[in-house]
Amino acid sequence: MRHATLIILLLIASCADQRPPAPSVEESARLDEAEAMLDNLDQPAD
Repeated sequence: MRHATLIILLLIASCADQRPPAPSVEESARLDEAEAMLDNLDQPAD
């Protein structure tokens, strides 16, 4: 019974949400700017 409890506790601990925090407003603005710059690089020059 002890082993089963330990295994269940380990499984629950491994399922914890480990995503990084969402970007702040400033970080989001920088990411949007960088994405726009990359999009501009992708367009052929006239």
